[in-house]
Amino acid sequence: MGFVILIIPVICLKFGLGYDSANTEIAGHTCHFMNTNPLNLTVRFLLEIAMLIIFGYWGWLLNGDWERWSGAIGLPLIAAALWGIFRIPDDPKSAPVEVQGIVRLLLEWILFGLAI
Repeated sequence: MGFVILIIPVICLKFGLGYDSANTEIAGHTCHFMNTNPLNLTVRFLLEIAMLIIFGYWGWLLNGDWERWSGAIGLPLIAAALWGIFRIPDDPKSAPVEVQGIVRLLLEWILFGLAI
């Protein structure tokens, strides 16, 4: 099941569908995108907050007072900056740096993967 959840966005992006598209049918399957369902947005937001907390905890585990505080504050700030700067072109908020959907997807996978 997890593989299907990971592969559907890639298939949808391969067919030229972005995160902002409405529900679209591909080979008999409907691609539902994250910004169309409030429950998905809520879960996504909670996962993003958990990711930032985990990065802060990682920073806190560093040795030394200076390293501990800079890591606990700096790692979540770097992750949040990357998350907020690189956006897809049709994102509802302005995109400081516009990237293709697959690049954004890879960035999200990397950040969530590091948090695990």
